[in-house]
Amino acid sequence: DDEKCFVFIIYDKYGDGICCGYGDGSFSVEIADGQVVYQGSEFEESALSPSFGRCTTPLPMPFPSTRPTYLPSYHSSQSPTSKPTKNPSATPSERPTNQPTRSVLTSGPTSNPTSGQPNTCISLELNIKTDEFPEETTWEINDVFTDAIVARGGNYTEQMTNYNEEPCVDKNSCYVLVMYDSFNDGICCEWGEGYFSLRIDDKIVHEDAEFGSESLSNTFGSCEEVCFELKFIMDDWPTDISWNVTDSNNENEVVASGGGYTEKRGEYSENKCFPSTGCYAVNIADSYSDGLCCGYGEGYFSLAVGGTEILVGSDFGASASSRTFGNCP
Repeated sequence: DDEKCFVFIIYDKYGDGICCGYGDGSFSVEIADGQVVYQGSEFEESALSPSFGRCTTPLPMPFPSTRPTYLPSYHSSQSPTSKPTKNPSATPSERPTNQPTRSVLTSGPTSNPTSGQPNTCISLELNIKTDEFPEETTWEINDVFTDAIVARGGNYTEQMTNYNEEPCVDKNSCYVLVMYDSFNDGICCEWGEGYFSLRIDDKIVHEDAEFGSESLSNTFGSCEEVCFELKFIMDDWPTDISWNVTDSNNENEVVASGGGYTEKRGEYSENKCFPSTGCYAVNIADSYSDGLCCGYGEGYFSLAVGGTEILVGSDFGASASSRTFGNCP
């Protein structure tokens, strides 16, 4: 029914999408004229398409209209008012001879066979020596571009013990490590001489011990950016318009999308940045296939990459696509 408004949601009950740890799955959503309105593969628990059809009210968008900040609100704002009056059991007189190893599960069930980290992972090692309150220590690795938590750890139980973590994070994005202490006193020095260090390619890039509630590393990975600005002047049917960005270096995965515009003849501006390792194209769609001009107003759009305008359109029918930009073959 082309007089109604729709949104498509796909779920993965294990939270690892349909690519790429256990197969190269993907999905796409096409409407009656064969136009692809949404596609993807790596999406964790769920993926939400932009609205399509004839929409009169905005529907939720899978990506924010402005670039997100990357630090999550992971811990409560208040800590316990005092340390326990009685310390946990005494620290062993000798360090354990076999250091325990904990790995963060980043994909697929444990029943699947493993053969080490894939070669798309950053060579990363996180070493943590706990203090006398190991349960207070947790950590996260966040994707700077998407604000997604790509790895996390905690639930440590052994006092004054070394834990080595080697989570797999993809080479083709930019990350930051955040180390937390729930009691806001770090892991050194009143309650034991703990510390942590982060190694990338066998080189220490961040280490800390006395840090209060959290310690933030510098960014690491592929942190060079390619940025664009997409501007719209809408016609009388702004709800018809949606857009997405695909990465042809990653099986045309949709890496950003937008829509749900409501203001007739209104002005909108979208600004996005992505890792420079991708090869991107911006795709504009009109669900009513009449573009932004000229039957119901004189609208248009423009796309600039790195400050240089590469595409302008108005009377484009059902869709328009830019030339690729970024790291393209």
